[in-house]
Amino acid sequence: ACGAFPSWAKSPPQIVSPILFFDHPPEIENLADIIANHLPRYDRFSSVPAPLPFGLGWTWNKVNVDIAQHLTQRVVANDVELREAISELTLGPLQDPAIPRWEMHLVRNLNGRSALITRMDHCIGDGLSFATAFQGFTTDLNGDPVPPPAPFKRK
Repeated sequence: ACGAFPSWAKSPPQIVSPILFFDHPPEIENLADIIANHLPRYDRFSSVPAPLPFGLGWTWNKVNVDIAQHLTQRVVANDVELREAISELTLGPLQDPAIPRWEMHLVRNLNGRSALITRMDHCIGDGLSFATAFQGFTTDLNGDPVPPPAPFKRK
């Protein structure tokens, strides 16, 4: 088994799937360069989980990251097709357990907002750790770092 839980737990895949929406999506080549220069710095984005002997837990084995194995692009004609693509791409397990447990899909909408769908196994981290990793390479239209969101305040 591969992922956040051992096979004996019979847990379905635990996939975190944040989605970024764009009015003007990046070119796939630029996105690949940004990802290649940033994400592999985080060990779990450039490693695969491997079970320890006797079921004593997991360790991480560092591997070379081929961005082409993790990043895809598709084009849709409208918002309905975008929603269908999001539904399709966010379901099911990650494809190849021999590569780091994440993937990204740029869905370019010819007539509306586009989306970058990221899927990562929960063994890499949770939504908060993902936000921290991604904040390092998200910028505004001027290329300035996007500030962190305001803290949530309870009423």
